[in-house]
Amino acid sequence: MRRRPPHIPQRRRIFVGCEGQSEAGYGTLIARIARELPNVHVHIDVRLLQPGAGDPRALVERAAQIIAVDEERREPYAVKAVLLDIGMLRSMPLRRLAPRNTASII
Repeated sequence: MRRRPPHIPQRRRIFVGCEGQSEAGYGTLIARIARELPNVHVHIDVRLLQPGAGDPRALVERAAQIIAVDEERREPYAVKAVLLDIGMLRSMPLRRLAPRNTASII
């Protein structure tokens, strides 16, 4: 009697765009923790949007470009987020940052 191969659940892809190195380090830590958890089937794709500080709207637009290219090549992301420093968020209301619901702002 042939044994069936074990079922391997497909990992859900999560996009985390980061403003700078410190945010990317935080995202990488979360990705490492997620890989070590049993029964958590996610792949967190941490992407540095640009080095250093920048315009928050430009960072969200850059994330949208990266997401579009990645999703054209592979399956869509289950979750899309942009991790920004709190100081950047004070300068602009969140609803104006991501008008096309491209990604959640964290």
